[in-house]
Amino acid sequence: MNLNNQIIIFILITFYFSLINCDSEICKQKYMEAITNQNPEGVEMIFLATGQGIPNDLGDYDLCTILETAHHCVVSFGLNVSGIIKNFKWGFCIPKECTQDDVSDVVSLYISIFYSFATVSDQPMDVFCADTFHPNVSIGVIITLIVIAAFSFFVLFGTFLKSNQNQNQNQNQNQNQNHLKKSNWKTFWIHFFDSFALQTNWKKLIQKHPDSTLKHLNGIRVLSIFWIIYGHTFVMQLSFGYNNEAFYFGDKGQIHRLPFQFLFASEFAVDTFLFLSGFLMAHLAFERRKSFNIGLFYFHRFWRILPTLGFVLLVFIFLSPFLGNGPYFGKLIEFIHHSCGNYWYSSLFFFSNFYPKQFGQQCMSWVWYLGVDTQFYIISPIFLYSFFYSPLFGLSLVSSFIIVSIALNFWIVHHWNINYYVFGEFHEDLDDRIYSKPHTRIPPFLVGCALAMFLYLLKSKENNQINQKENDENQIQKSKSKSKSKIISEIISILILLASLTLLIAIIVIPYDNYKESGTKWSVNTSAWYIGFSKFGWGIGIAGIVFIYYYYPTLKSIVKDFLSLDIWTPLAKLTYSSYLVHPFVIAIVSYSSRILHNHSTLALLYNSTVNGILGFFFGLVVYFLIERPFMNIERFIIE
Repeated sequence: MNLNNQIIIFILITFYFSLINCDSEICKQKYMEAITNQNPEGVEMIFLATGQGIPNDLGDYDLCTILETAHHCVVSFGLNVSGIIKNFKWGFCIPKECTQDDVSDVVSLYISIFYSFATVSDQPMDVFCADTFHPNVSIGVIITLIVIAAFSFFVLFGTFLKSNQNQNQNQNQNQNQNHLKKSNWKTFWIHFFDSFALQTNWKKLIQKHPDSTLKHLNGIRVLSIFWIIYGHTFVMQLSFGYNNEAFYFGDKGQIHRLPFQFLFASEFAVDTFLFLSGFLMAHLAFERRKSFNIGLFYFHRFWRILPTLGFVLLVFIFLSPFLGNGPYFGKLIEFIHHSCGNYWYSSLFFFSNFYPKQFGQQCMSWVWYLGVDTQFYIISPIFLYSFFYSPLFGLSLVSSFIIVSIALNFWIVHHWNINYYVFGEFHEDLDDRIYSKPHTRIPPFLVGCALAMFLYLLKSKENNQINQKENDENQIQKSKSKSKSKIISEIISILILLASLTLLIAIIVIPYDNYKESGTKWSVNTSAWYIGFSKFGWGIGIAGIVFIYYYYPTLKSIVKDFLSLDIWTPLAKLTYSSYLVHPFVIAIVSYSSRILHNHSTLALLYNSTVNGILGFFFGLVVYFLIERPFMNIERFIIE
């Protein structure tokens, strides 16, 4: 008799004696019928579809679901082995008459008999049976489908109208365009449907940025969103479960190795977006200083992000149950129904980083970033008007807010005794009190504002110098020193680039000193210094890169050429929709798995790449359906 058969018999004997103590008589009866072949489906149910013991065997979900007399349940529990908590998931194919309580009782007794060296952790044992999840076609589902159908019709009809217009164009394009402006294109509905036309929006997608000095920002945005996807892939698959947790969390696991700091540092990609938000907001405001309108300033912000957010939120809440299935998929839907049923409005109206209080319980928890960014946007006119009034006062106010934020980080870390280690016992305080709060995350945004202010002053100074009348002797002097000045500028820019890259790399690798010792090496004071200054330092590092390529547009470098590749231009325009959609995709794919994830570093990179591609694909769909059309509609409404 081979080892596998011994294990199976071992489990059967165990369950036989376990079921004697089970309170449900009907469960005992049906289970014994399966074991003794009185139930013709017993062999498939017990021998083939049930997980073959601990650890982490979910069994054969698909085989179990086709059996008329059985249902599939997954038990999640933790075992305390010598003070170390090990988390497990075990799948059962059991008679439909057996309840979740029956399974819990059986597993508890099984553990007490055969894992006497361990005790069940204080965390409650969780039993989820797949047949308790039944997607229903509710009113919300119907409304969501109607919304999708309506916008799909707008796209198709707008594309049809645009196609007919192109076919009827005269050879003289300019005359035809003027004719359209004077006749049909003044009507609301023509403008409306043209906003949804694929031809119109495809041109917008691939259109290059008119300001070449900002082209390198596209590469920064795309690389940052892929970095975020990399981190989200790890976190969401971890929430479902890894079959080989020792690969990551063992004494010699990946979290104790230096290369893995790149994964943990993916949170700084969010700070990159906060920096870019502050920089672009202030930069555009300064360009339109004479015509700056605070009403349009706020209107543009909410019109720009609310329709897309609302649409994705609608699909996430009502269509998720129909987009996947698996032994643990219903558990994901349970969480979505709970979080979105209670807190959808905090995500839609940009305060999910405050409510609910526990981080991760929000509806579409990743939109906490939109809350933080929008809150910064709301208060940003304070800094803009201060700068308009007095540049020195504006820069001083920005600096003061940065100092206050750093001081608050120090105080929070010391007050709550927080250690910078995401797997430590204080990780909830780190998430709830620091990670998602505007007063702790504002430094990168303000550094972006400050850089825009600084560049505006430099540009104004240069324009004044150009307008000044200079005599011929000064012109000759200027011509002679031009080549020397160019060399000095190149040297300075190279030094700034090296310093910026060094700073960014240092911020990524410094926590390795704590992670390699499982979070036991750093004191609270050390954590306070790192948490207090890392966000500000990251903003400074990104600012250095943005500055040299903006202020020295003729400067040539491999980094600039890479960040300015044309491929980044359309992808950068998809980052918002992809940001909203990609965690949705990762969750559906992860929780539809029939087995726990069994990963290596290459597998994580592969899954992250696939998730990124899927995220951008569905982001493209949302871009054509909602995001870009509303941007077009905003333009003709304002005009």
